Amino acid sequence: MPINQKFITITFLSLLFFVSCTSSNGDDKVQEALDGEEIRYLDADDENVKIAYENAQQELAGMENYFRNDSLAIYQIYVKAKFMENEVGEHMWGSMLSINQDTYTIRLDNEPLNVHNVAYGDTLTIDKTEVEDFLVYEGETLLLGDFMNW
Repeated sequence: MPINQKFITITFLSLLFFVSCTSSNGDDKVQEALDGEEIRYLDADDENVKIAYENAQQELAGMENYFRNDSLAIYQIYVKAKFMENEVGEHMWGSMLSINQDTYTIRLDNEPLNVHNVAYGDTLTIDKTEVEDFLVYEGETLLLGDFMNW
């Protein structure tokens, strides 16, 4: 599955920096990932996390327009959502495969670290209200999204 190297790097760094799991004391927590990079856990009640989610939700129609108008397959579109296993949640990216009235079908582009009921490459359906962020690329140029990095 060819994905350009810049997207992989940006996505990986974005994921590692902005994994937004709820911390018990409200402070940011940092954990070392398998390759030595840092994963930052953000409080789900943090105002910046809430604003990023609201911005992503407000711009879903724009992202959908890119997907629907991609007859030449020039856009790469990825969405971020939270995946749960019992009480454990993990926020991960998936590439957009299809759009339905209330849902998106994605292919998971992250290797889960904390949840084991989904795996890299799985085809999953998520509710549109679960989208926390998204990325729309044309080649290496970000066209829309990436609200957590704003």
